[in-house]
Amino acid sequence: MNDFIHYATQMALRKRNAGKTKTSANYMAAIRAIKRFMTYEGRTEVLPFSVLTQELLERFEAFLLGQRHVSRNTSSFYMRNLHAVWNEAVSAGLAPAAVLPFAKVYTGVDRTRHRATGKDDIMRLINANLDDQPMLAFARDLFLFSFFGHGIAFVDIAKLRKQNLCEGHITYVRSKT
Repeated sequence: MNDFIHYATQMALRKRNAGKTKTSANYMAAIRAIKRFMTYEGRTEVLPFSVLTQELLERFEAFLLGQRHVSRNTSSFYMRNLHAVWNEAVSAGLAPAAVLPFAKVYTGVDRTRHRATGKDDIMRLINANLDDQPMLAFARDLFLFSFFGHGIAFVDIAKLRKQNLCEGHITYVRSKT
């Protein structure tokens, strides 16, 4: 097998079959992104390992940031997943270990600015008269409960029962998604 995209797809399927659905989904997202890039460049969806070079990945990164308008973190997410596939291919003897195609593309994680809801907005929500819109009032109340519950997830709110209230405190086991 000399096709990186085919190999990456097979790896994603193996991950899914092994119960690693999130990793599989991450690989598939990166594969879709590089396929879009290949189409954009007028190439077929076959990508021989020998063609996966630093230059191609730099163009892919420029495509993601310029044409697709993704953030640097999203571009990095795709690159990290493709790099993981590349490393597996090297281990399997399909790609040369001496070649470092990911050396010049960004694979880090940028800090993002926290965009917290301001006190004035929360107060407007609390004081909003939604008596004539009960569904909207319910949504507002759920949001405020989550907010005042230090960001308790909706799934955890949905699973709360009376026994989770003990001596004025809410205790629960967090559900992982």
